[in-house]
Amino acid sequence: MYNPFSIEDKSILITGASSGIGRQTAIECSKLGARVIITGRNEERLKETLSLMVGDGHNYVLCDLSQSKGINDFVDSLPILDGYVSNAGMSILAPVHFIKEQDLNKMFQVNTLSPILLLKQLLKK
Repeated sequence: MYNPFSIEDKSILITGASSGIGRQTAIECSKLGARVIITGRNEERLKETLSLMVGDGHNYVLCDLSQSKGINDFVDSLPILDGYVSNAGMSILAPVHFIKEQDLNKMFQVNTLSPILLLKQLLKK
């Protein structure tokens, strides 16, 4: 039966897959038959996510998206992808009086700049 929304046998990259929505997205994509590449900064939690996934051919890659210079190397290590879920993100949970500009810059890098730069490099590939 034809299903234009099927991700079976598709390669999907999911950033921020070490917890929360990213983890659950990775698990669900694996249940739907995709080959999933997950990424995040915490290897232990990525391995835990990987252990919860269904099927074969899944992989994880450690990558800190707050470091834009590593994005090119990261993309070079990836196969050709059929899909990309940008889920990496961070927040600052502090009263406004205690927020520092450097924290805002890091948050902007991870939440805004890095996903755009990553998508740019993925599209080039």
